Amino acid sequence: MLAARLNNIGKKYIISHEKEAIIRHVLPKFLRIKTYEELWALRQINLEVKQGLTYGVIGRNGAGKTTLLNIISGVTFPSWGEVFLNGKVSALLSLGAGFHPDLTGQENIYINGSILGLKIKEIKKRFKDIVEFSELGNFISAPLQTYSAGMYMRLGFAIAINVDFDILLMDELLTVGDISFQDKCLKRLRQLRNQGKTIILVSQSLDLLEGLADELILLNDGKILSSGKPKEVINLYQEIMGSSKIEKVIPKIDNKIERLSKASNPSQVSQAGWGSRSGNKEVQIYEVKLLDKRNKETSIFKSGRYMKIKVGFIAHKDIDEPHFGVAIFRQDGTYCYGPNTKFDGLRIKKIKKGRGEFSIEYRNLNLLSGRYLVSVAIWEKEEKFAYDNHYASYRFEVVSDKKDHGILYLNHKWRWRLP
Repeated sequence: MLAARLNNIGKKYIISHEKEAIIRHVLPKFLRIKTYEELWALRQINLEVKQGLTYGVIGRNGAGKTTLLNIISGVTFPSWGEVFLNGKVSALLSLGAGFHPDLTGQENIYINGSILGLKIKEIKKRFKDIVEFSELGNFISAPLQTYSAGMYMRLGFAIAINVDFDILLMDELLTVGDISFQDKCLKRLRQLRNQGKTIILVSQSLDLLEGLADELILLNDGKILSSGKPKEVINLYQEIMGSSKIEKVIPKIDNKIERLSKASNPSQVSQAGWGSRSGNKEVQIYEVKLLDKRNKETSIFKSGRYMKIKVGFIAHKDIDEPHFGVAIFRQDGTYCYGPNTKFDGLRIKKIKKGRGEFSIEYRNLNLLSGRYLVSVAIWEKEEKFAYDNHYASYRFEVVSDKKDHGILYLNHKWRWRLP
């Protein structure tokens, strides 16, 4: 069954370029100057949203993502085409939308709840749950103008999910606020999905959507460029946008050299997917830092000096016998070094639900001058799958006074005896 259907939706905006007085009224007509511009935010959008699924919408800024949600929610109307909805919609489309900054959080709950279709009696019944979920405490009696962006999001999200709805729309809001509350929101979204609610999310957080969405929709210049499984659509998005980190690092000529030499160089690996993230997200890596000896974050290290890679993660359930891995690649695709705790004979019996971290230290980083990328991952005990794998996603550079060639410096000493 469908939750929504969009038939040939188009949305056109008129941008005026009119000037004042004589210039505005006389010259355009005399010179036949066009005083406005047509901007197409959406064109030929045909979309079927299946009931009970979670959809993610991605695309560059200005691709039409917010306009699409506004049309589905009824905030704005299409210039042509038809929207069919099967059920009630709850929407959280922009930070502070429907809120009045001079009123308190409590007063805004009643205003926003009414906008979303709740009666006063229903709002009173759900008021305690809204405040409890938002974690605003005594701030609920303070004016919204004293709230931070994260507090706005807490209140808006708490109201939106406490409305009777069949379809939930959210626009770029789950990245606002602290990590703890984001995790709480994600948990609730998963609960809503399990209850058969239809969810449509707009976000630039590809890892979030990959772990949460059943399908992704890629918008480009107001049109649907692709839709399907999250990983496939994300890979296409990174390719067409050139947004993958590796694409910023490797010059085009290096790509040509890499393709020509790969067949005869078994130490090189495929660069497809560099900068991507995969895994079932039962454990999620949320922070990766490259640190020097002073514990200061940096991306430039001197050959032979200290380097530490520190990884923060969140386990959403107890995990038995995982292992941690880190790998280093040179920018041309050469696999330099890839230890993991299993290879090193270190057994991790269990990760309990909650936050943790691991790190690896290189007392003497003996890589030679060049640009490198780091993968970090948390694997299932037999490495059949990853809980979270950030593939060649973190860049650093090694500088050296040495004139050596190759990948790494091996401590050596010359001796000779001349005739």
